[in-house]
Amino acid sequence: MNSISQFSYQMAAVHFGRVMALLCWCCLAPLGLVFGACQMGAQNMRKVVGNSLRWIGPAQGQAMGLCSTWRLHVRMALPLGDEVDCDQADAMQRGWRYDAALLVRYGASLLIGRAARQSDARWPLLNLWLDNLRQTEVIEQLQQWQGDGQFHRIAFVNPHCANLASQNPRYRGMLNAADLLLPDGSGVLLASRMLGTPLKENTNGTDLFPVLCRYWQQQKARVYLLGAHRGVAGRMAEQLLWEYPGLHIAGSQHGYFAEEDTPNIIQKIRDTHPDVLLVAMGVPKQDMWIAEHLAQLQTPVAMGVGGLFDFYSGRISRAPVWLREIGMEWSWRLIQEPRRMWQRYLVGNFTFLARVVRQRCRFAYSAHPVLSVPSVAAEHPDQVHGVLLAEMNVWPQQSEMSTLFLPLLGQTLLERTVIRMVEQGVQQLHVMVDLAHAGIEALLGQGSRWGIQIHYHLLGANQPLNKRLSHLPLAGSVWVVAPGCLPDEPLASDISAQWQLADGTWSGWALCLADIFRNPPSSSLALPNNALVFEGLGLRSPAEFLAAQAKLLKHEPNYVPGYAEEGRDIWLAPNVLIEEGAILQGPLLIGPDCIIRKGVELGPNCVLASGCVLDKEVSAENTLFLPDSLIGQGLLLKNCIVGRGQIYWVESKLNLQLAADDCLVQSLAAPIVKADFIERLQAALLWLWLGLQRRQLDPKRQHILSQRLKEVCLGTRHLIGLPEFDPNTNQEWLRTVQNLRLGALRLSELQIPMFPSPQISRDEQAYLLDLYGAAVPQRFHWSHLSHLRMSLIRTS
Repeated sequence: MNSISQFSYQMAAVHFGRVMALLCWCCLAPLGLVFGACQMGAQNMRKVVGNSLRWIGPAQGQAMGLCSTWRLHVRMALPLGDEVDCDQADAMQRGWRYDAALLVRYGASLLIGRAARQSDARWPLLNLWLDNLRQTEVIEQLQQWQGDGQFHRIAFVNPHCANLASQNPRYRGMLNAADLLLPDGSGVLLASRMLGTPLKENTNGTDLFPVLCRYWQQQKARVYLLGAHRGVAGRMAEQLLWEYPGLHIAGSQHGYFAEEDTPNIIQKIRDTHPDVLLVAMGVPKQDMWIAEHLAQLQTPVAMGVGGLFDFYSGRISRAPVWLREIGMEWSWRLIQEPRRMWQRYLVGNFTFLARVVRQRCRFAYSAHPVLSVPSVAAEHPDQVHGVLLAEMNVWPQQSEMSTLFLPLLGQTLLERTVIRMVEQGVQQLHVMVDLAHAGIEALLGQGSRWGIQIHYHLLGANQPLNKRLSHLPLAGSVWVVAPGCLPDEPLASDISAQWQLADGTWSGWALCLADIFRNPPSSSLALPNNALVFEGLGLRSPAEFLAAQAKLLKHEPNYVPGYAEEGRDIWLAPNVLIEEGAILQGPLLIGPDCIIRKGVELGPNCVLASGCVLDKEVSAENTLFLPDSLIGQGLLLKNCIVGRGQIYWVESKLNLQLAADDCLVQSLAAPIVKADFIERLQAALLWLWLGLQRRQLDPKRQHILSQRLKEVCLGTRHLIGLPEFDPNTNQEWLRTVQNLRLGALRLSELQIPMFPSPQISRDEQAYLLDLYGAAVPQRFHWSHLSHLRMSLIRTS
């Protein structure tokens, strides 16, 4: 557009913009009385009408505007040019079409959320801990690594990676162990803003790579290219040499080699002595391959780059800037490779967003521990400090069982470890956590129930342990504890020492001076040389855990809060249902909401966590039952850990995973502790459904159920439970069931096949279902509506 036509356009655009702003103000002003964002928008529209602000213009100086290309890039965390260049480009290209397109793109960016206003160095996404860095900060990190003699990994996470990591714990662990884990793509950007931790910049590999190449060009680094189809890495090397003269390509190799050729490929890479290795094999293969072979490769920096080779070699074109500005770059890739990418983008993107919404809504992902910074200013130097290495799993081979959360007589191993530390005089406890941070914080809280203060530190699994400890604000003598052993008596607290087991291994307990962590001699944990003998319980294996359980049952059940002794060494929690004919032999501890059917032989040395159901003729000895476990009829258990659909035989070290339709061991739904909005909403919908079905249903039954559903809506009754208690029940049983839930529907009316066995009569099944539905709250599923209709239908 020439200068005359551009001037005339701008004059016309100003007047047209003022008219449009007036219309927008008329719409936003009433809404501004309710919504704060609309009020701010109305104020901006008034400024445009008053000609003190334009629709499009720079953020400062003359002719300021509401939006510009630069601010669009900031909102989308795109590192594309600086502010001055973007403003000059806007001024040169102004026109009706350009302005309309910019306004549309800027409007679309408003849906993604706000730009970054915080500086958290790391943030959680589906149990992955991503580094929140700008491109310049990534270069600074590379500079810090230069010459340190270590081998470093860099990985990227896009929605597809996050979906795979959610289903693959091994892949997730390898990503979290990377030295840098960077966000990649608009999907992760949207997730970060949904979770309240917006990104500083979208450091996706394709945008970051030119910055890295310029840095490597200055350093005269040697780069090796591994991956993609035959010939792609070679064309990539030619493109890099043309764009970045002085950058040295040490070699290239396609990624479609056989597994048996891996040693030869590794040796080939080592012979070229590269400073940087770029691997493009797709996820999760590339990151797992790097993690497994990094020590053999001996490359200072290795990076998984996904489809970068395809973009740079010209095999696949990259999306235009305007698509990237509205977060739709993935659609361009989908158009080019629909057969290969349709499931990843059309299914995977929505799956990813659903997981993010769940993370947003559930406390299990939403906790934010404090990030430790390189500061050693001690807080409360006059108090005893303790460090709990809670991210260490006691049984690495049994990570699925979450050892720290296993019940040990009414309390978890983690809680008992904290109690022992309090007995040692610890007043300020620093808990070092990573993946399990939310569950640990929910369990321990802030320490008020023990009269101490608990501080949570998220330090990153990729840092050496001594480096993590050097960041903590410690002073004086410090107890360092790794869960796995519990002392019988308080340990000596007047001398620095480590306590060892009979086999010479560290028990997990040490008393150190804080100065030992300031300048650690190595990356391993620094412990005092003075070694003392540890006397107590070992819990480093399932066998030791069951032995400790048996020992504690003989000595400590009277200290378990909320349990009462109902027989010799038989301890019951509230709301336990035990049928006549069940045989209990102490020592034995049964948690809340458990059902024990007739013919069960339980004990000695058994512990049932909350919500367990043992069907007829189950026999168990020296066994731990995990929460919400259903044990099918006639199962014989000895020296086992049972739950979550599996049985672990300790003596034979056999872990048996059972199919759900076997009905031997199942994991029941976690109890709902109180009536909530969903339960009331379901009751209201069921009441409306009854009204529509009134001609086909029995009038008396419909009326009774309608009245009960109204009570559910008012919050005086649950949706599923016992409608009333049998007045003929004997007084002893009535005292047992007085805490059961009153409900509008019996579980048996829904005909849920929880116990499909020909040896159980229909009446017995209905009886057990009703009791369980009242003891352990259940959700109503709409798939059971047809069964409910059959139980209410007219009989004549």
